[in-house]
Amino acid sequence: MEALKDPEPKVRAMAAESLGNFSRDGASALDPLMERLSDESIEVRRLAVLSLGRLGKGRPKVEDALKHISSDPDPLIKLNALVALATLGHMDESSIPILLEAINNKQEATAKAAGIALTKVAVEKPDNVLPGLIELLDKKENPGIINSLRILTHMKNHAAPAVQKVAALYDGAKQPEKIEIVDTLSAIDTTGDYAIPVLMKALKEPDPLDREDALTMLMRYKSRADLFIDGLLGALNDPETKNRMLAVGIVRGLGQEPDKVVPQLVPLCADPDLRVRSAAISAISSFKKVPPSGVDAIEKSLNDADFRVRAAAATALARISILDREKAFAALQSALDKETNQQAKREILSALNVMRRNTSQSTH
Repeated sequence: MEALKDPEPKVRAMAAESLGNFSRDGASALDPLMERLSDESIEVRRLAVLSLGRLGKGRPKVEDALKHISSDPDPLIKLNALVALATLGHMDESSIPILLEAINNKQEATAKAAGIALTKVAVEKPDNVLPGLIELLDKKENPGIINSLRILTHMKNHAAPAVQKVAALYDGAKQPEKIEIVDTLSAIDTTGDYAIPVLMKALKEPDPLDREDALTMLMRYKSRADLFIDGLLGALNDPETKNRMLAVGIVRGLGQEPDKVVPQLVPLCADPDLRVRSAAISAISSFKKVPPSGVDAIEKSLNDADFRVRAAAATALARISILDREKAFAALQSALDKETNQQAKREILSALNVMRRNTSQSTH
């Protein structure tokens, strides 16, 4: 709060904006912020108005000051005052167009504050806000697009009529917008009819974070895996280790089409990253019916350079329905004879014991 009295206007402006984020200490900041409403710097006044809107709920003195300054000759101060009053709960149907205008304002603080106020209305009365948000999407201007997408995300199923519009934005969008589009579609498209095709495009984006986001969102549509399984298998070759790990985890979770999936997992048993190798081995063994190529890959992994991968291979070999039990026994016994790591030895012994029990049970 001392910074509100700094001789440098930029410092006072930063302080006026920052104080709006400290709701816990809001009461002590109200009077100093009220004083800034007459600051010689217009930027300080503009930002003080928005912070008072965040902190002044239930304070008649603050609300009166905001109502007074809402007739200020500066258009942005006037707009900020209306946004602040709406944030405090002073709004009706006539406030919605004002907030829709404000979320497309080039001043980030104004757009952000308006977005917070409008989100609350949109969740409570989606039908009153949705047409205006769709209109903003049609304008294809920022920050209107991004702020509209964020509000639509909070509306969830109530924003379903906007799904087609949101999906259509993807091809012409810039990188920050693409992430917002993917997140919004995943929140409002319950069927995946529009989201899945966009997510397939996102899996081919150059930015690894975009691809990671797409992989994460695909799990929402697990019941429609047939629409994205091929694209997901392509992600197993992602150059980013984290994304390969994520793709492996997803195909394991789906548990579908082992004859198609396992051959794509086999090369990952020799991946440069030991975590990927271990994850691929475990994923292969999770299928009810493992093709011979998967069994062979796990057996070969008993000779991996890293003891953690060798241990994972032993555990996996005991878990699956062995096509050639004698060969598996021999592979594990051979691995045990030359194993030097104690942890890996314990896993191999455990695997052998599991297989012996299973063999004994199957003969009775």
